[in-house]
Amino acid sequence: MKTLLAKLDNFWYHYKWHTIFIAFFLAVFTICAVQCAQKEDPDASILYSGPSVLSADQKQELGDLFSKCLEKDGNADGRKLVSLTDVVILSDEQIAEKKAEAEAEGDMLYYDPTQRTVMFDQVRSWLIGGEMMLAVLDPFVYEKFEDTGLFVPLADIFEEVPEAAYDPYAVRVNELDFFRYHTALYEACDGAVMCLIRPTAISSLSGNASEEWYEAHAVLFRNIVEFSVSD
Repeated sequence: MKTLLAKLDNFWYHYKWHTIFIAFFLAVFTICAVQCAQKEDPDASILYSGPSVLSADQKQELGDLFSKCLEKDGNADGRKLVSLTDVVILSDEQIAEKKAEAEAEGDMLYYDPTQRTVMFDQVRSWLIGGEMMLAVLDPFVYEKFEDTGLFVPLADIFEEVPEAAYDPYAVRVNELDFFRYHTALYEACDGAVMCLIRPTAISSLSGNASEEWYEAHAVLFRNIVEFSVSD
C-alpha cells in the first residue's frame, strides 16, 4: 500500500496539471455530448418579436399549440415539434404604455431603447439565415423589414388572398380562428402579423433553405391561416 501511495504521489507531482487539464476537457466534452443528445430537433421554427415577454414554459406551450397545425413529422423522430424563439422589441409608444401600467401597479419598467438596433440586427440575422421561416411580428417590427424582400407574397401561398391580410405579405393574427380559439396564443401575440420568410442565398449556403424545410413552414402557415373552429 505504501508503495502504491508513493507511486501515486510521484505521478501527481509530475503530471498534476496534465491530469487537471485532461479531466477538465473530458468534463466539458461529456456535458456538451449530453446536451446535444438531449436537444430536440424541431420540425419547424417560428420567430416571435414584439412587446410580449415570454417565459420558457410559455414558449413551450405556444410551440405545442403551433405544432397542432404541422402536416407531418418531418424529421421522423416520432413527434411533431415546433420551436418558438422570441425577441422583445418595443416601440416608443409601447414603452410609454408599459411604464404607465407598471407605475399604476407600483412597479418600474426598465427598457433601454438604444438596444433596439442590436435586437433588430438579431431578427434580421435569423430571417436571412433561414433558421426561422415563419415569423409572428408586431407591426412596429414588421414594418422595419417590409421593404427587404424577405417575405413571400400571400398570393404565392394561397389560391385566394386571405381576408385577414394585413398587406400583400402578412396576415393579422387577431383575425385568425387559430389564434382566437387558443387563448394563450391570442394573448401573447395580440396585434401581431404573421408572414412566411423567403429563402435567401445565405440560408441556402447555410443549409437552412432546403425545399423540405421551406415547404414544412409554408404548409404550417397555410394550415394556421385556414384553421376553422369547426375543424
